[in-house]
Amino acid sequence: SVVDLVTSFRLDAGGAVGTVVHWQGEVTISGKIAAFGPQGLLERLARRNIDTFVEGIRKGLNAQAAGRDA
Repeated sequence: SVVDLVTSFRLDAGGAVGTVVHWQGEVTISGKIAAFGPQGLLERLARRNIDTFVEGIRKGLNAQAAGRDA
């Protein structure tokens, strides 16, 4: 089985709202894992992992901004 994930991020200054993160991703799943579980199960698992990853980026950006303001 193969899971291939290609992602890209673009960060823009958001003015008063902070940094705006534009995220795009494309996943290709093949092999036995593609038939795993009911329809949408892999999407939910992937979304949870992506949300965790993006939250880590957000925390890192906030920590960096707090360090500049100190």
